[in-house]
Amino acid sequence: MNTSLSEICGGFITAPVLSVQPLGGGNINDTYLADTGNGIFVLQRLQKAMDTRKLTYNYELYSPLFGKEGIAFPKWLNTREGGYFLRDRSGGAWRMYSYIEGDILTPPLEKAELYSCGRGLGKMHLLLSRLPRSPKAVYPKLHDLEHYYDRFLHTLQSKAEANDRDMGTEKKLHDLVLRHLSEKCGRNDIIHGDPKLGNIIFQGGSVKGFIDLDTVMTGSAAEDAADCIRSCCVKDGTLDRDAAYTLLDAYISVTGNTHIRDDVPRSFDKICCELALRYYTDSVSSEKVFREKYPGYHLERAKALLSLSWEAQG
Repeated sequence: MNTSLSEICGGFITAPVLSVQPLGGGNINDTYLADTGNGIFVLQRLQKAMDTRKLTYNYELYSPLFGKEGIAFPKWLNTREGGYFLRDRSGGAWRMYSYIEGDILTPPLEKAELYSCGRGLGKMHLLLSRLPRSPKAVYPKLHDLEHYYDRFLHTLQSKAEANDRDMGTEKKLHDLVLRHLSEKCGRNDIIHGDPKLGNIIFQGGSVKGFIDLDTVMTGSAAEDAADCIRSCCVKDGTLDRDAAYTLLDAYISVTGNTHIRDDVPRSFDKICCELALRYYTDSVSSEKVFREKYPGYHLERAKALLSLSWEAQG
């Protein structure tokens, strides 16, 4: 990188930075917490493939609406020279925003928390549906199962004799992917794209806002809700369907979208299959999308996700 984190911070703010520490365990961007003593900021180095023009276009679409409705979200700082992004000496793009305080919740959630989560997701979907224009997909292939399957097949072609392949897992993936590809799912909603529990800001038991909005895109509201359920209604490898329906009932109370109750079970299985496929492909590929937290992590995640099914759980 050849540029210190303090130098990067100085491109956005004038206050001296007391410390810069890694923040969170995200799979994509490098994220840090910068403390000035008088304010705390989040500093992020973006993936090289991310198009800052699309990011800016989307940000300027949703930020006025979210701000007007009082939904907390990362409000990007301008660099001292203008614009939202700063380039380091190696060409990497950085952005910075004030840290948003919130409660840290982990599954299983209390019933009231689940209800708040569903209402918060529903409110966000309603607001996104009011955007004056459609967002530009920063990740055009996100949730494109056929795209991930093609990568999976291409990777296996170059690994024919490799001893790190798991044939049982591969067969399950083939069978599930082909089943899901034969199904049709509406994708005309504007969604968050990654509404996992860690991207939802709670305060006092209610949803305060959302982070990681780089994935805002046109897609399926049912898949968005299913992904949220996957992150907060699964404990020890088991889906709690009662918890999932509590979240969905709350979502419906805000949006009036009763169809989602019927659409989410299929979408839940598809989302789990999609993620399993991505993690397994990473496990046998030299090019990783998700960070490997420890040896065998990708295969372990793939198997865990394959074991999840809406109908199979009690």
